[in-house]
Amino acid sequence: MKRTNLLEKQGLGLLSLPITRHNKTNEKRRDVADLQQTTAAQMLSLTRVSPHAPMLLCGRQNKLLPFLRCLTRMVPAYVLIGTPRDFADGSCLRTLPCDWEAQQPSAHLPDGNGRLTVRPGATTTLALKECLSDWDSHLPILCLGSGLKLDAELLNLLDGIGNYVLVTESLSRSVKDSENCPLSVEKLVASMDYIVVSSIGTAAKELLSVLPTYECEKVTNVTDFSLHQDSPYQEAGGHHRLHGLGGRLSQSRTLEEKSILTQDELTALQDDNMVLVYNAQLRHAWVGRVTR
Repeated sequence: MKRTNLLEKQGLGLLSLPITRHNKTNEKRRDVADLQQTTAAQMLSLTRVSPHAPMLLCGRQNKLLPFLRCLTRMVPAYVLIGTPRDFADGSCLRTLPCDWEAQQPSAHLPDGNGRLTVRPGATTTLALKECLSDWDSHLPILCLGSGLKLDAELLNLLDGIGNYVLVTESLSRSVKDSENCPLSVEKLVASMDYIVVSSIGTAAKELLSVLPTYECEKVTNVTDFSLHQDSPYQEAGGHHRLHGLGGRLSQSRTLEEKSILTQDELTALQDDNMVLVYNAQLRHAWVGRVTR
């Protein structure tokens, strides 16, 4: 696949500057590939993302639905877990194929794809912790942020399964932190092998902290001008002065380590209906506009 530069294709900040060799060098080092207009299936394929490792989908559910449809076709069975708010009438998540429904977690799940609608609270969290280890026949897809939250113990149990998908519109509302089992948004994001983002909300800083960095070359040009005038001296015909004008141009180059994206660029991607995919296993990021 030929990789192209993000800022060559999208109307982001650096395009207001002259396109110089220096800018092109930095964009090559940054190496964010622009897939332009693509489907969710093509994007997952090109980015080598699969449902066989921890994955985070962040953004509005209708934006993430095409990815969920593709992911659910890659596994024998899945269980979609959420609260009544997630599966209310009109919710796009209800369009995912469902062979059975339940309201209480149980150790043994029925065959086929299922939807588990749970009430938020400590009782539900405890029941999920008791049952998750037995769900190796189904891909767990947890809808977070609408009452269902993740704590460190629950995350550890999911990691024991090895493959799961977290779906959320708000990362800050998806994490339950406690003194006994501390879990932060940054730690949650850092534990993901794959991250798909259509909008990040208030967690942009935490996302940027796990994205790769690159060495950005910063060029500083310094221009000096000087005007000098010597003391007057006597010559035939009167007094004279010597005047002079000089100039100096110098350039310095330094390397700065920067994240491959800034918060402003994340906002611009969201405003332009672009999706960011980060594959932590490959340490590479892609962007693209997903068609239906």
